[in-house]
Formats: sequence, structure tokens, C-alpha cells
Amino acid sequence: MKIIYLLLIQIFLFIPISAYSQQVQKSGEELFLEKRCVRCHTIGRGIFVGPDLNNLKNKYSTEEIIKWAINPQLIYQKKGKVPVNQGFPPMPPMNLSQSEAEKVSNYLLNFDLKDGLSEKGTIKGTIVNETTSQNASDVEIVLRSYLGDVEQGESFKKVDANGNFTFSGLDWNRSYELTVLYQQAQYTSSKMVFAPNQDIISLELPVFNSTESEKNISINNLHVIIYPASDEKSVSITNIYELLNSSNTIFVGSKIEGDNSQRKTLAFKVPEDAKNVNFLNGINPENVIKNGDKYFDTTAVNPGFRNVVLSYELPLQSLSTSLKIESAYNINSLIVLKKKDGVEAQVEGMGNSQEVVIENDTFDKYERSGLSKDESVLILFDGVFVFREFKKYIPIVLFGIFILAGIFYSRFNSKSEPKDCVYSREGLIKEIARIDDLFELDGIKESEYKIKREELKNKIIELNIKK
Repeated sequence: MKIIYLLLIQIFLFIPISAYSQQVQKSGEELFLEKRCVRCHTIGRGIFVGPDLNNLKNKYSTEEIIKWAINPQLIYQKKGKVPVNQGFPPMPPMNLSQSEAEKVSNYLLNFDLKDGLSEKGTIKGTIVNETTSQNASDVEIVLRSYLGDVEQGESFKKVDANGNFTFSGLDWNRSYELTVLYQQAQYTSSKMVFAPNQDIISLELPVFNSTESEKNISINNLHVIIYPASDEKSVSITNIYELLNSSNTIFVGSKIEGDNSQRKTLAFKVPEDAKNVNFLNGINPENVIKNGDKYFDTTAVNPGFRNVVLSYELPLQSLSTSLKIESAYNINSLIVLKKKDGVEAQVEGMGNSQEVVIENDTFDKYERSGLSKDESVLILFDGVFVFREFKKYIPIVLFGIFILAGIFYSRFNSKSEPKDCVYSREGLIKEIARIDDLFELDGIKESEYKIKREELKNKIIELNIKK
């Protein structure tokens, strides 16, 4: 099911699968930047989140550097300790291919720091109003610095009459982020780091005139994927939205009553009895609020397209359950994919279906164009099949519950933090190594693994800062 789900995500977010085999060949330097090595390491500019990678040839063989780039666990197993470099968090799996790792290794072993570079870095640029095509003046801009994900400080400046700004005297072993508040919308750049031979980062930061009107918000494509949930008493629904702001202004939405710090922007209708509602892509779950049967994003919506993936589980009643597909916006194109085996339902208002096969699983595909926000599509699920011949399988069900309880108990115990790992650097490092191993063995979900690892890494960074 996981493979099918990921494949569907790729297809309906319009990512051509063939593109992965037709990528342009990249250099070792490009891979060093793209694969985020530069987020933790400098080359000849001092310690960052991880060690300085200068003069690696005096410390590691070419084969070892390649292993570091592919999977650091291979080095930890060979050296018999985690981490190899004390005081630093263990490296996560990098998942580079053999050829990519060889290019990165060659780049590191042959790296030369350019002459004439400044001792400190500079970030400079211009704020441009894309709605008026003019530079924005009299705007305050904030630069925040980070070590890992731990904020280290911030600097404030006002742009000049031409919208220009400059921050100088910046350390190499930090990442930086720019934030601007303009006409009720907040704009934040991606985190920036200085490349190994770079001392100036130049950029344009676009802003827009804002609007509270949602008249230019629509759904260009909505794909609803329906498949059985693991508990067989509910169905899993995944909605994949291709949203469009067709204006050249940023949509800032309306104020939230009693809360002047947030505004409601994009609205998503979800059944009130839905469970495990998750925004998987396009919206940060921390920026979502719930009001009745709607979930609202609280961030402004830039002009252009935005892809959002929303999933939830719908409990099935003993006789029948209905799902109404409706939206707060007009839908240009709607596609419903219902897995043929395990989901018994009727789709009303979309005409006849056609069978499609994806990864050896068969789906009923329904299509409709031009669904207004005042219209809806009704799906009626037959809940009886959940209990069909239930008595025959009572012994199997009871045995399954017993097994699941044992798994839950063992996982609960294995995931609980040892008390001696909470405050010591060595304990934190051991705990990171433990969850790395657990992730390699598929013993922990990727989302939970990433969150837990970041928490532990940041604790180590905080201990280093306090020292």
C-alpha cells in the first residue's frame, strides 16, 4: 500500500517518473550543495554542526569517504563507535548513489580554497514588489542565524529608498534566514549557507500587494484516492489539491475572531467524524486551525499554483456511510480513484467509471469537470462488508489482537527514552545511534524518526553552546 500511495502522489502531483532517469549529470560540488552536506559542514572554514571537511585525505581513505556519503552506519560499524568524531551528532543516512558518492569524494579530496575571499560573509539584496514591478521601500527586514535548528541571534535593518539591504560580518558556520512583514503578509526566505568558496550571497526577495478577497482562489485539479484502512472498519481518503491563486496579489484571508496574531486563508472541508487528519505536503500542520468541518491554513497564499496533500480516515458505520466531496472553491477538474478490492461504494454524480491498474492494484476511476463550490459529489460506502461472516473469523481476530498488543508493548518499551540519555552528551549520541539503527530496520516511521532525531541533535547543540 505504501508503494501505491507514493506512486499516486508522484503521478497526481505531475512529477514525471521518467524525469528521474533523465536528470542532468551533476558535479561533486553541485551534489555537495544539493544533498545538503553544506548544511552541516564547511571546508576549511571551521566547525559547523559537523566537523570541518578540510584535508580529509589525511584522515580517511577514498573508500571511507564514499562510505560516509552513502551510509555513515558502514563507518560506525567498522570503527566500532558512534559517533567517530566526539562532540558531534552522528550523521544521518545520506542515500547518495555510488556514482554520486564518488563525485562528492573526488570534490572533497581535490578542494582548494580560493584566494582573496573575505574573512566574514555578506548577504545582500533587494525587496521587489512583484505586483507593481517596483522596489519596496521603508520596509524592515530581519536576519536570523542558526546553528542546526537552534536560533543564535537576529539583526534588524530597514531597506533604503531603492529597496536594498546588506548584512555583513557574518560567520561561515551558521545558516541564515530573512523575514519581511509587508502588507499583513510575512515572507521568509529558505535557509541560506555560504558555499565553500563563497563569501557573498545576493538575492531578490519578492513581495506582493495583499488582498483579503478569495475570489481568485480555485482548485485546478482535485484527486481523491480511496482505499481500505488497516483496521478494516474505516476507509483512508487522500485528497491531492492543485490550488491556484490566479491574481498577482497575495491572499491574506480574514482575521480570526479573538486572535489578532493569525488570519484564516485556505479552507479545506473534512467530515466531522474524520480521524487521523494529516496535511502531508504543501501546508505546515503547525499552521492549521480547525473550525467545525473545516481546516484552515493561516499562512498567506502567493500568486500561482500550490500543491497540498491532505489525508484522513473515515469510520464506517454498520450499515452505510456517506462522504460528500465538496470544496470552498470552484474545482476545474475532479478525479476519484477507488480501490476495487476492499472498498464497496457507489459514486454519485460522476458518471461511469473506468478501470485503471497501478502497481498490480485495480482502481475504479471517475472523472468530472467544472464542479462549483455550491455543488458536491456523494460517495456511499457499504459498511456491511466489514462484518460479513465475522463470526467465522472471531478466533483469528482475537489472535491478531493478542499479537498486536504484544507488538505495541514491545515497541512502546523500545521507543521509551532511557533516563540516563536525557542530559548527557554521550547518552544523547547513543540515543541518536539507536534510532538510526531502528530506522534502518524499519522499526520507526520516517516522520517520527526525523522529528526525534532533530530533537536529540538540537539538545547536543545546546549542550555545546552552554560549554
